Amino acid sequence: MRLRWSSEQIDNFRMPTAERENWLTRIIDRWFWWVVLATCAGAVLWILYRLYCLYQIQMWLESIK
Repeated sequence: MRLRWSSEQIDNFRMPTAERENWLTRIIDRWFWWVVLATCAGAVLWILYRLYCLYQIQMWLESIK
């Protein structure tokens, strides 16, 4: 059983506390920023791909004029 240690202020006295750590909380704490970074990078790549597709459509339309 994993415990997460913290401290709690009670009447101007800091008392150490421990609570059980959930597996989901541990995964979120470890991987949250990597997921955010990967999502942002994926969004940028998707936008760049769609811009490339629009450029290809524009080139095709100019070629049939």
